[in-house]
This record gives sequence, structure tokens and C-alpha cells, in this order.
Amino acid sequence: SYSAMSAKLRHGANPPSGLRRHRLLVLLALGAQLTAFCGAPMVDQILRTCLAAASGGVEVSGDAEMLKKLKEWKKTRGSKGFADKAPAKEPEVPPTPAPAPEPAPARLPRALEAVSELLQRGQEEVSPNDFTPQQLIRVFYAFFQGWRQRHGLPELELNTKQQQLVVLMIQSNLVLVNSAKDFWPRLCAELGSPRDPEAKELLLALTGVFEL
Repeated sequence: SYSAMSAKLRHGANPPSGLRRHRLLVLLALGAQLTAFCGAPMVDQILRTCLAAASGGVEVSGDAEMLKKLKEWKKTRGSKGFADKAPAKEPEVPPTPAPAPEPAPARLPRALEAVSELLQRGQEEVSPNDFTPQQLIRVFYAFFQGWRQRHGLPELELNTKQQQLVVLMIQSNLVLVNSAKDFWPRLCAELGSPRDPEAKELLLALTGVFEL
């Protein structure tokens, strides 16, 4: 400690004399400032070295030379002196990725979408001139059964009244149209009419959905 070193300088076996003793006492008095400048371990080592040098008769010619030697001492010990090394940085933990958003629930098809598809496929693939009324009825049922399967809906089941309504709609439209190309547009317009409660109920039963 600084007090022990000071006592040794004053009362040791070989106390330094004169100028050396005075400067070493000044160095001890400046211990706090040197600690801030060099670090406590380094100051302790410097004071011990200076004490040994003073006891052994090493002369220091002046204050400028003493400051120069202190600076050289600090350079030989590196920029951090005898201070502890900086603690090692902990490895960075990568951020946890955000969970993937849940897929949106599948949208149920609407009944009028089936009517639009029936109109398109009927005009492209099925001409009333090439089929009998019974064949057209089977084509009609086959379309809605396939439509249900593609959308994961139960098999087609109609009650007797609904079956009779299908036969009536197909046969009446075959009679009323003047051209084969008008058959599917007229049939689909009647089937998808929201103003006819019977047609609406039939369409919902054909498609298996609950919304037009």
C-alpha cells in the first residue's frame, strides 16, 4: 500500500536521501492521480520499482525525466497496463423466427357458381339436338354429382318432389325454346332465379350448400 511504502521510505534500512527521497514522497502523494492514469496494479509496480531504485542509488535528474520514464513504463505494459482483460462477449443468440401464419380456411362454394359452370359446360359439350330428354336429365344429375365431389360435399340426394321438378324444368324448356342454343341459358336462368322459392330450394338441394 501507499502508506507502507511511505513508511519504508522514511524509516527503512536504507532510506534514500535528499532529492530522491523528496521525489519518491511526492510520487506516493500522487498515488490517486497515478492510479487513474495507469491503473492500480501498475502504480503499485511502479512504486515498488522506484523504491528499489531509490534504495540502490539510482539517480533521476529531474521531474521531466521522471515523467518520461513513467510514460515509457506505461508503453512497455501496453495500453491497458496490468488491468484485467475485457470479459469475452457472450455468443449472440439468433432471434427466434416468427411462427408461420395459419392457412386461411377453405371457402365454401356458392350455389350460383355451380349454375354458371353448368351453363358454360352445357353450351360447350351438350347440345339438346343430340340427346333425348331422359339423357339430358341424366347429364343434369351427373353434373351436380361431380360438382359436389370436387368440393368435398356429400353425394346428391333429392326427394320425390325435387326429382319431379327437375323433369318438369328440363322438358318445359325443351318445348319453349326456339333454338337449341337457347336451352341452357333459359334452364340456368330459371334454376338460379332468387325470386322463385321452389327453384331456390331445388338449387340448394342440388349443390348441397346453403348460400346462393
